[in-house]
Amino acid sequence: MALKSRPTKATPTKVADTFHRDDPAPERITVSIRMAPDLHQRVKLWAVTHSTTASQVVEDAVSAHLDKLEGSKP
Repeated sequence: MALKSRPTKATPTKVADTFHRDDPAPERITVSIRMAPDLHQRVKLWAVTHSTTASQVVEDAVSAHLDKLEGSKP
């Protein structure tokens, strides 16, 4: 059985060409992280029960954590 090849995309020639112009939130990037399955489930459940997204929960948590760390510097 032959593997199907993915369609190729044109290689951008400028940095600006790498961003999708039709993206509704161009200031956002995609980040992949690894986390424990139980924590992932907690994030998803919290997001659903509070009418938000898992992405927003993670972003808020990271921001709050960094603010806390930066505030504790001597």
